[in-house]
Amino acid sequence: MLKTKTRLLVISGFIFALALCLFSFSPHSQATETTTVLTLGDSITHGYPYIDTSYTYPAQLSGMLGTTSSYYIYNVSNHGVSGYRADQVLASLQSQDWLAENPSYVLLMVGGNDLAQEISPDLSNISAVLDQTVSEVQQIVDYVKAHQNADGSTPTVILSAYPPNNLYGPGGSLVINEYNTRLANNITGHDHWFTTNWDDLYDSETGQAKTSLMTNDAAHPNTDGYAVIANNWYEIMYPLLPNDPDDPNPKNPDDPIPPVDPTTPPLSDNLDPKIITTSGPGATTRLQAYERHGNAEGSEITNLFPDSYTGGAGIVAIDANNNYIKDQFLVFALENGGPQARVFGLRDNGEMVFQGQMFVFDETIRDGLSMTVGDFDQDGFEDDVAACLTGDKAPTIKVYTNAIGVDNWQKVSEFTANFGAVGCNLGTYQYGDQTPRLLVTPHHGPADPKVYIYETDGTLERSFTAYGAGVTNGLTASGIQDRIYTTPNNGTSHVMVFDEAGTAKNFWWAYDNMNVKGDFKNVAGDIDLDGKDEILISPIGANGPQVLSFEASGKWRTWPNFFAFGDPSLRNGVGIAVIENYHGEN
Repeated sequence: MLKTKTRLLVISGFIFALALCLFSFSPHSQATETTTVLTLGDSITHGYPYIDTSYTYPAQLSGMLGTTSSYYIYNVSNHGVSGYRADQVLASLQSQDWLAENPSYVLLMVGGNDLAQEISPDLSNISAVLDQTVSEVQQIVDYVKAHQNADGSTPTVILSAYPPNNLYGPGGSLVINEYNTRLANNITGHDHWFTTNWDDLYDSETGQAKTSLMTNDAAHPNTDGYAVIANNWYEIMYPLLPNDPDDPNPKNPDDPIPPVDPTTPPLSDNLDPKIITTSGPGATTRLQAYERHGNAEGSEITNLFPDSYTGGAGIVAIDANNNYIKDQFLVFALENGGPQARVFGLRDNGEMVFQGQMFVFDETIRDGLSMTVGDFDQDGFEDDVAACLTGDKAPTIKVYTNAIGVDNWQKVSEFTANFGAVGCNLGTYQYGDQTPRLLVTPHHGPADPKVYIYETDGTLERSFTAYGAGVTNGLTASGIQDRIYTTPNNGTSHVMVFDEAGTAKNFWWAYDNMNVKGDFKNVAGDIDLDGKDEILISPIGANGPQVLSFEASGKWRTWPNFFAFGDPSLRNGVGIAVIENYHGEN
């Protein structure tokens, strides 16, 4: 999948680094070769103020590289030191022998602290400082290029421009621009010059960094800023990495992040996956089924709830028939409806069949519901449900088993999560062969952007923070294999990925345009019958009702990719679920 050699050195100075350790993904051959990545620089590389967390850009870059290969293991070693100037990076490189780690690539990013010493309080010496700093950067490049790794290779040097900040106003930005110009015009011996990675950080109107991506100190990125930096480093590095020895389709270096265009496996005798969409608030409820490429199948169904109800419908796949296949679906009110959940099946001709219903809270309540499905009683069937109200209520969760039939589901537990009266969203997560866990998150704000992992009896196993302090309006969490996926409410389409301990392992944006904001929901399902779940993302109140799909690694898939109900102008969102349609059972 990649091309060049196998180690990597990132020298980054006063630049904005990104972070969130992303996860390894091994689809083909067993990894047999390790690629070392060294990062050198100042506090931006170090990751201030998130030092030693998964929010630093080297940590995030490590995870992203890990998704690219089943043969190479990428090891990113962060040697950023807060406060370092270019001469100090050079001195440490020489005295501490970091090159003994045999890097194949050097990403060099340094100079911010050198300039800061002269920008404030006096610019009179700035020209001499610029000359001196450029000279020291040249010495770093020369020193690295003179090194020979144990296998006889020479590290590839990628020289980066220094990113914008807001510390010294427009005057400081002009100095940074001049420094970058001198780097581009005078440094020799490096293999790549890198500037485009800072375009997403730069505000063309102010000539400085975007304030939304900076911490209050005006010099360092916030978590969103570090994520931008990591993503852009990944884009510049991707075409330089080596292809796996057994990869029959090596990537095109001119298309550094190609979408996944999966083949279409034949349908099995029993399984024919369907994507089911339901309409959002503001109109009578509708349901439409789509085949796995996103083409509508059957007629639109409009009798989920009475026509007088316009609060929208949520939907989750369920195995109500106990045939080990989630070929039915659970629907429920999203806003201002009664707390009634209904189970339906879908025949292969598009006909819907009623299977059961239950008031999961007091039937007099008029609120919305969030629901999830799992094998909570460990009988082998994913026919159990958990429910929570979504309005300005305490986040009380009720768990029921055997969700089929009318008003006879068995409530087995009830508990209240330990955050405020902001309702909750529910998801399910199962690690290995353990009992499924409930992922509980605030439905809206104000609330901390945390994921709470509960056992179904109400025992809190752990919690972790999924986003920076700016995300306060709730989030959605879902789980597949050994990963937890989150999307924010009233934010960008920023998908975060965590392991069961809450350590960030990956991230991406569902939309390239990070100005697209709204509520973003994510669900999992095996659309292409390859034995692995994909991630479906749908927006509410942002773009139209576009259903996007991604591999678990975050790579965008070319299918399915469609607008629900065939109307890109809708802005009230859609519910989505993947059912494993079983012909003849419904």
